[in-house]
Amino acid sequence: MKQKKVSSRYAKALFELSIETKQLEDIKNDIDLIYQVTNDSREFDVVLSSPIIGVDKKIAIFKAVFENKIKELTFSFIRIIVTKNRVSNLKEIAEKFIKLYKEYKGIKTAHLLTAVKIDNETRNKIIQIVKKALNSEIELVEKVNPNILGGFVLTVEDRQYDASIMDKIKELKLDFNINVYERKF
Repeated sequence: MKQKKVSSRYAKALFELSIETKQLEDIKNDIDLIYQVTNDSREFDVVLSSPIIGVDKKIAIFKAVFENKIKELTFSFIRIIVTKNRVSNLKEIAEKFIKLYKEYKGIKTAHLLTAVKIDNETRNKIIQIVKKALNSEIELVEKVNPNILGGFVLTVEDRQYDASIMDKIKELKLDFNINVYERKF
């Protein structure tokens, strides 16, 4: 629980500072990049979390990886996190920052699961329909799973619309399990 509070506090501090300095979009892009690197590279995450590697070396690693790719404010924030020995929380801090950004901008995330990759026209139609239904900006996260056979599953917040063929097959199986013609004497 303590780690989540720490991550939330650091993320909120960076978020408020980025608004105050009018660099919100730039810092958001930096945080996206940092999140992507920490998420994609387990080795990078392990090196930075290692207690054997000193603070100066960790800062040098960040500088080598992100030099000329992130703003000075973001790099200063990273320096503070490394100095305060909170680098193991970096991924969670980034997640919290992104969540704060989406709340601030009124962006909701919709998860779309399909059997095959969809084209841009279909993607745009789905975004427009969901945008209109929720009266909010939409970020569409797509995932392909051939096991659903066809159709799609759309999840936004705590709501889910399942229009997959696999779901229809399950419904049919349930219907066939009920024997309406059974004689009851």
